[in-house]
This record gives sequence, C-alpha cells and structure tokens, in this order.
Amino acid sequence: MDFEKMYRQLDEFMKNKGNMSEEEALKKFMELYNSHDLDIEDTNEVMSIEKLDEAMEAKDEKDAKRLAKEALNLDPNNADAKLFLLGFEDDLKKLDGLDKIIKETEDYLTKEGFFDEDNIGEFYVLYETRPYMRILYTKAITLLENGMVKRAQEVLERILELNENDNLGARYLLSGVYAYFEDKDSLNKLIKKYEGDFGLSFDLAKLVLVYKEGDEKKALEYLKVLNKKNPNFIGIMTDKIGHDEIINKVNLSYYSPGDLSEAVNMIADFSFVLLPMTMFYVWIRKNAKKLK
Repeated sequence: MDFEKMYRQLDEFMKNKGNMSEEEALKKFMELYNSHDLDIEDTNEVMSIEKLDEAMEAKDEKDAKRLAKEALNLDPNNADAKLFLLGFEDDLKKLDGLDKIIKETEDYLTKEGFFDEDNIGEFYVLYETRPYMRILYTKAITLLENGMVKRAQEVLERILELNENDNLGARYLLSGVYAYFEDKDSLNKLIKKYEGDFGLSFDLAKLVLVYKEGDEKKALEYLKVLNKKNPNFIGIMTDKIGHDEIINKVNLSYYSPGDLSEAVNMIADFSFVLLPMTMFYVWIRKNAKKLK
C-alpha cells in the first residue's frame, strides 16, 4: 500500500506548494519523502492505509480483523480493507460480498468522476482506482475457482478495458478462458494486442486450443515451443518433478522466465482448463519422448 499512501501525501503537498512550479514541488516532495522529513498531517485516508498494513502483518485472525475494521472506520471507502475482511469468509459469502464491494466502490468512483472517458484504460495508474482493479481481479479468480468461466470472462475483459497495460496479468487468465471455450479468434486478437509478450501462458493457451480442436500435429509444435522456453512444464505434467520438489523450490509471489516457479504459476492459473482434460496429460506423456 506504500504507493497509494505516497501519492495521497503528494496530493496534499501539491495543494500547498505555494509559488513553486509543479516540477519544483515534486522535486522538493521527493527530497522530503526520501529523507523521512515530510511534515504533512496524515489524512484519514492515509491513516486508514497504515492501519490496514498493520492488519496484514497481524499474527492472528482476531487482531487482523480488528485492525481492518479500524481502517474502515477511518476511511469507509477503503476498498482494500473491505476486500481484506472478505478474505476471511467462505466462497459462498465471498461472491456476494465481492459484488457488494464492487457496487459500493463503483458508486463512489462514479461520484468522484473517475469513470471519465480520459481515465478508462488507465485505472491501475491512478492510485484512487487501483484498489477497484484488485477487487475485479479477485472476483475473476474466485469465479474461475468455482467453475463460473463465462462470468469470469466478462470480468477479465472489463479489467483489460479499464487497464490496457494490464499490470495485474488478467490477459493470461483470459487466454486460458478463450482456450477453454475454443475461441480461436478472441485468443488471436488478445495475443496480437499484447504482441511482444514472452510469457508462457499464451503458448499454453494456443497448445490447449489446437489440441482440443484435434490438430495434434500443430499441438506438438506448440508443445515443443513451450518445452524450449520452460522444460519444467513437461516435468510437472509427467510427474518427473514431484510434489516435494515443488513445495521446497517454488516461490508463488516471484518467478523468472524459465524457472520452476513460472511453470507452477502458469499451471495453477490454467487449472480450470487443464483439470477436466484427462487425455491431454496422457498425450503429453506420450509425446514428451519426441522432444528429446
């Protein structure tokens, strides 16, 4: 939450910049911020962010909930605090809760003018709308985890409409959705839109789609491409890489191209696509020998 906190403080600083130009004021702000000499009285919004940070670091659930509720008392529009509290609920309550938070946040952002045409496509750049994007992404994942793929597609497409740079990586989940529905045209348009993206997910989406269409020759070509970029994918799919190795070596919050964590993250993202495809696993085992 440091980004949002810093930009809220910057807003307050710029309101009182006096005769300084914007460039001079920004330079002065960064000097004071980096030296921890910034003398700005914290707003309720900033204090709410700080309180939520405490909640996230709390050792037990009771303290975490208490601190998150205190954050909401300071700023009733703190969508991240609402989302944090919702994380303690089961999925039956989570979906309804997400819809409630989304509606409340949309009403607030609409009132404040953030759904202006100039902002559409930049919603992750604006600190005020960034929490809203996180909520939408959480809803998409929750829908996918519960087999509601079509509803997830609508949310993921909305995320890309609001944030064209896709800082959250919604395009990767969406590529899996298009593969799930065998929607080749939409998948190709998505890949073209993010041309130059070298992530594995687009390759896996193409592999899954052509395999489901019955084009095993083309599927083998994509499997070779995928294996060249990250051999760990086939290692996992053929059980050459076991559960213990994954547990000991994988970092789900960070990965580099070609490493085990990248492959595990991709497979996890595509679990809603891959789990029903029993014969796909058999096909990979059979064709893995041809890649040596």
